[in-house]
Amino acid sequence: MQNQSATLPDRFSPKPFRTTARIVGVLYLAGMVVGIGGNVLIQSILGGPDHLSTIAANSMLLALGAVLWLSTVAGDAAHGILMFPVLKPHSERAAVGYLGARIIDATFIAVMALLILVQIPIGIEYLNAGSSDTSYIQALSAVLTRQIFTPTSSP
Repeated sequence: MQNQSATLPDRFSPKPFRTTARIVGVLYLAGMVVGIGGNVLIQSILGGPDHLSTIAANSMLLALGAVLWLSTVAGDAAHGILMFPVLKPHSERAAVGYLGARIIDATFIAVMALLILVQIPIGIEYLNAGSSDTSYIQALSAVLTRQIFTPTSSP
């Protein structure tokens, strides 16, 4: 009779987590490509000098960019969920911390995507206002886009 314990995989060996590692790697790369694609779409519309006048005509592209950003949210949350059982045997505190950090990251990206989607009704209101005073609409749009696209200045 053979020793069956030699054929059973060790719980802490790298073999059981190989599939998880591949899935996490694919999710990471796919999320990066999708997020960059969404960022290119968003920047092409909101990065212009008078972006409010072009938002109404390009609202579908802007919404698509925001949806691409939102799809990266699922991947960010999945990283934390999939890595939890991998990190837990080493340190439960690190596993919980990583899961929490990925969920917070996903939350921030989701909020940024929603702020991008708010630009669509603001752009439509800007066009509907016509020649009347639209400075408040421009100010609101500038505040929302500045929070997302302004690079941090170094001291």
